[in-house]
Amino acid sequence: MNFETGVRVGLGLWLSGAALFAQQSARVDLGRFQNGATASFVRSEGGDWGIEIAGGGAAAFTVEDRWKLSGAVLSLSRKVSVTAAEENAGFYSAIKITSAPTVKWEDATYLVPGLLYGDASHAGGGSPSSIANYRAKRLAIREDYLSAPILGALFQDGNWAAVMDPAPRGDTTQAETTANASRPIVDERLQFGALGARELREGGLEIGFWLPGTTNEIGGGRGAPGGPVTRRRYHPVKAEFTQNYQVAFRFSKSASFPDMVRDAWRWGWQTLNPKVSAIDVEVARKTLMDHLADRVMIVDNRYGIPYQADTITARSSSTKILMAFCGKNIEAADQLLIEGDRDKTERGQRMRKLGLGIIDSFIRIVPMSPPGGSGFDIQTGQATTGNPGTMTLRAEVEDMPFLLAAYDREKKAGRDHREWVKWVTADADWLLTQQREDGSFPQTWQAGTSTVKETSGATTYAPVPLLVRMSQETGQKKYLDAAAKAAEYVWTNYGAKSIYLGATGNVNIADKESGMLSLEAFLAMYEGTNDRKWLQRSEAAASYTESWIWIWNVPMPLDADDSKLHWKRGVPTIGVNGIGSDVAGHVDQFLDWAVPCYAELYKITNDRHSLAVAYILLHGTKAMLALPGRTYDVAGPGWQQEHWRMGPGTRGMGGHRGWLPWISVNHIHGIVGLDQLDKSLYQQLSKAN
Repeated sequence: MNFETGVRVGLGLWLSGAALFAQQSARVDLGRFQNGATASFVRSEGGDWGIEIAGGGAAAFTVEDRWKLSGAVLSLSRKVSVTAAEENAGFYSAIKITSAPTVKWEDATYLVPGLLYGDASHAGGGSPSSIANYRAKRLAIREDYLSAPILGALFQDGNWAAVMDPAPRGDTTQAETTANASRPIVDERLQFGALGARELREGGLEIGFWLPGTTNEIGGGRGAPGGPVTRRRYHPVKAEFTQNYQVAFRFSKSASFPDMVRDAWRWGWQTLNPKVSAIDVEVARKTLMDHLADRVMIVDNRYGIPYQADTITARSSSTKILMAFCGKNIEAADQLLIEGDRDKTERGQRMRKLGLGIIDSFIRIVPMSPPGGSGFDIQTGQATTGNPGTMTLRAEVEDMPFLLAAYDREKKAGRDHREWVKWVTADADWLLTQQREDGSFPQTWQAGTSTVKETSGATTYAPVPLLVRMSQETGQKKYLDAAAKAAEYVWTNYGAKSIYLGATGNVNIADKESGMLSLEAFLAMYEGTNDRKWLQRSEAAASYTESWIWIWNVPMPLDADDSKLHWKRGVPTIGVNGIGSDVAGHVDQFLDWAVPCYAELYKITNDRHSLAVAYILLHGTKAMLALPGRTYDVAGPGWQQEHWRMGPGTRGMGGHRGWLPWISVNHIHGIVGLDQLDKSLYQQLSKAN
């Protein structure tokens, strides 16, 4: 990889009504400024367009660039001042570095945290990092879509270059974030930039940053048509207006793409230095447990937490009682039993009764060989699934290790529930019959049968913790052997490429939950075998997974009505995490579940970065959780809606205001799992840093 010592410095200009790229002329006159200067677009011999501002006795802009070289990082501090005004005109400025002309687009593997991990075919058709954008040999991505404003390119010799906004602001307005994609916006309040890469016509690659974040995309993201679309965002050409920003370029070398993901992300973490406000963890624990217990419905001796409820009215809107993924009823029951043992009062006795009732209901109603469903309808008592007639691998196995853990605790306390182990064993033994020669498992089956519906093995990480736990529970090697084959398949086909797929439903889409579940699978293998290759793979999965965590604060629209926003103004966004690469800028808090995973990595490796991640996930993920004295506009303490948007269309809003059981269960697991892992570490992380 060779990058030229020069840089491309650009000023993009927009004039209302101007035909910017009309005809095939090498020069397009745009108009005249009030001071007599003329503005023209001029095309170079290579075909690229640049702006020329001449005449009038004074330039319309002055640009002051201050460069600094420190180690592997080249930094720019820029000030652009407008010296002559022009009505109905806007501009953005850019800084880009250019490679040697022999470098081609295909010579690099690209990283955009939370959106692109090498293979653009896993980014979704509407994403700004989609395969269509990749094939067009260009990326242009607003930074409010990104967990960290970083874009990197790894070359075949291991060298890589990355660009980052080291001091992102992200300001926007209600008009900008709700505007149609094709509507130009000129506003000095816009303080979000964009990052990009493209292949140049004259040869070579270009990566850079510009402000404001005008983007040219195929697919266009939310609210845009499926074809090419340009979101034109500009600052005004207004006398005495000043634009200020910083850009950092890093040049380094890594042994593999997963290593580059780790190195680039940690550079971003160290630079942005994310901080969160500490919550009272014990208050959160009690509030969440009380809220979860209050969600349990009882009908004809059937116990369960309905799949969805409204955070404003507190009314349930589903009769389905589901385990795993978004339902998590078995894991919820385990938490109710833990709290029941912890609290010897009437409150704890109630929670114990509810937890036992949920487990008993599942075992009575839902057959597991083959799985007849992922839950039941509490009104009819019939087994059911999240998607009609379809049993997913995640839904079948994800809750089962928690039932085995509950069984072990109960047995030590002199309470033997052999039917629990029998139920889990039936599932695990059926599962072994479904493993393929390469170690993978199908994604879905027809419920109640062994008929495969989706053959993809993308979610093969899901059964690994159960199979390892079964080997420990029974002493039978067949379970550990199956787990090892499955985990090896996940690493070879996905982890080694630093891309994990399928957890959110689409087997072709990269998402953070797949990384989190792969991290859990590799840690389970390390615990079950003490083979350090699984620890190394755990660390790689952890790096991928944490790169979905927002480590900068995205402000809500400056002029938005706070009463209408779902994410309230002034509430920090550090700690939210991207959902999937197909929904750019959409976030939730699912990674709060992973607090014990990162804490365990710290305990094994003594890597304090993992401890910092655990702290962010313990505290930052609860920024919009309603707590006593801080209930926002929801029904009361313990409520939180499922997700929000940080990018355009509208920032700060979610698709609905619903609550699902996973929200509370994940929050609780992050707290209780850490407490169970290491009480002293729990006390340390519970305090404010």
